[in-house]
Amino acid sequence: MAWQNFNTLTAGNQPLALFDGFGYQMSVNTVVKCDATGINAIVLTPNVGSAPLVPSYITQQHFSFVAPSSSTNLVTIAVGALSALKAYWQDGVTQMTAGDIVAGKTYMFTYNAALDTAAGGFACINAKPSAASGSGWVLIESKSVAALSSAIFNTGITATYSQYMFVATNLTIAAGAATLFYYQVSYDGGATWESNVNAYRAQFTVADISSATQTVKNGSLTALGLSLVTDGGDISRSFALSGTFTAINPSSVNQYKFMNHWINYTNAANQPAFSHGMTVMTANTATPVNAYRFAYGGGSFVSGTISLWGLV
Repeated sequence: MAWQNFNTLTAGNQPLALFDGFGYQMSVNTVVKCDATGINAIVLTPNVGSAPLVPSYITQQHFSFVAPSSSTNLVTIAVGALSALKAYWQDGVTQMTAGDIVAGKTYMFTYNAALDTAAGGFACINAKPSAASGSGWVLIESKSVAALSSAIFNTGITATYSQYMFVATNLTIAAGAATLFYYQVSYDGGATWESNVNAYRAQFTVADISSATQTVKNGSLTALGLSLVTDGGDISRSFALSGTFTAINPSSVNQYKFMNHWINYTNAANQPAFSHGMTVMTANTATPVNAYRFAYGGGSFVSGTISLWGLV
């Protein structure tokens, strides 16, 4: 389609289709602002009011959007009803995956018909974070745990990051329920959970404000997993259970996997308390851990969130 010059038109009325065509030409040569939906299969809809026609993909056409969610797996992008195509970093080779798209951040992609062995694809104009750039922690997933019997994270835990951090915020269980708090790992995405009592080696310290002494404990393994907090999260208390769990080396195939934690809560006497310590997985070192779950011993969560972050 040749560029539309209005000053060359003959006098008199002209078909409105000329304006539609000109709008399309403008959209091809500008950034198309879009609304986005989806987590990994992202669908873009040009903004209402500034929506140009996008009847087909054209090489070097640009699209921008604010990510509605953080990616948890390989990413594809589709504009409207057009085909979903792979989303790549700037190199046009590395497909974006878990944690590469971060909720709330603005992204710009360019369509290139030569990508994916000429199947077409989108290249991200945003710079890819690197360890050298000091990008820090990247949000992968945030989960509300209300009414869940256990909080399971089984996507996004890959070799992309060397460390992962679970941030627990205001976790509660029903008043009077058993307040043992557990975690457990899986090597098959959560299909089964490690239940070998010899697989976990844990030692942690608990203390409360009423005592100058700290008690060293060993976690006990049940069907729910390994206990890390013996008494925290009763919804009737002054402070819910909050803290961090840092998974180190989960994707290793020849080394131990560690989990360090630091948790604050109020105990049965409604006094501020904490638990901190370390767990090491001494079994199955040859298989990556790719799923974690957290649970209370007394039933479902009442409230709270757990967020998963990866260290770039």
